[in-house]
Amino acid sequence: MSLNVSKHVESIFKLLEEKEEVREKAIKCLRDVLRLARDAIFDIHRGLLNEAESKISKAIVMARKIVGEVSKFPDLANSGTIGSVVQEVVEAQTLLYIVKYGKVPEYSPDIVPNPAYYLNGLADAIGELKRRVLDLIRHNKIAEAERMFAYMEEIYLAISKCLLSDSITPGLKHKCDVARRILESVREVLTYAYIVRGRGR
Repeated sequence: MSLNVSKHVESIFKLLEEKEEVREKAIKCLRDVLRLARDAIFDIHRGLLNEAESKISKAIVMARKIVGEVSKFPDLANSGTIGSVVQEVVEAQTLLYIVKYGKVPEYSPDIVPNPAYYLNGLADAIGELKRRVLDLIRHNKIAEAERMFAYMEEIYLAISKCLLSDSITPGLKHKCDVARRILESVREVLTYAYIVRGRGR
């Protein structure tokens, strides 16, 4: 009497082959998403906000498609590979929204499958905002630099209230520690710039 093992195993093979195809396709597309997000951040720092917004929009469309395709395989959807890329998209979008609109983007599960990725993206944006603040200080735009710093503080204070374990929000505690040090360093630079400006009056 046959156990029909081959029949059961063949069905599993088909499922795993489909999963592998989805994974390989996702990885290829994720490279393009990552490039768009990083190029957008570079554009923002150069003042090319419309170009950056166009690239971020393309990255979001692609990310949404990838997330939809891997949703059949939860372990892929929540993998570090996808997580690191969508975090960069959130980071780029956050930087753009703050610089152009004075707000942060809302969490969207069809783009960011794990809400922890959204929080990590917000945390990463603090580092890019530091760069923005320093650029503004170099151009003697102290008031605008102070406004950007206030946004940095607001983001940090919001995400640092998360007391969940690292298994739920992987990497967030470390990113908050890094963000706190960034805020301290920027506060020192702003204070010095304010003192120098006062002396110049």
